[in-house]
Amino acid sequence: MGSDSGAEHRPELSDYHKSTLNSLTDVFSDRLEQTLGGATIGVARDLVSEAPTQMEALQRAKENDTANLIVADTVAIIPKFNSLTAGVTRATLLVNPHASVAENAGSFTLNMAEGAALNKVGKMMLPGSSVQAALARNVAADARNCHSFDSWWRFRCRENGLQSRQLGG
Repeated sequence: MGSDSGAEHRPELSDYHKSTLNSLTDVFSDRLEQTLGGATIGVARDLVSEAPTQMEALQRAKENDTANLIVADTVAIIPKFNSLTAGVTRATLLVNPHASVAENAGSFTLNMAEGAALNKVGKMMLPGSSVQAALARNVAADARNCHSFDSWWRFRCRENGLQSRQLGG
């Protein structure tokens, strides 16, 4: 009755880390890309055509990681997402599939913060935001007597003591 011999074995947290969290590394172990999104892009590109040489495969991996960085930043700046969602999405796309969870923790946190900040900047630049309104008021006040950006720029440069020949005019 008091014996645990018939009791079901419950997995420990350390067992979970060994079996589940390293599966990401197993899936992308043969990929050259250094980001999860880049590896995913690489898998899709390899379905169409594989790189014939190792050098071309390395170049393609770098291109996939660069494309992934662009995708991650683009998704993060979309104002429709809330900041947390944008940050987590960016951080997930930029996870290194060859590193462990512990090794990815710092960069994941940093990428999440950067994604959230990008999202905030995207929202601030929307028409009708308080930043846009303040920017429009200040530019309109400074450029009230100028007919174009060029004349406004030349006016500001002359006001600050720059000669017109330095501007090419």
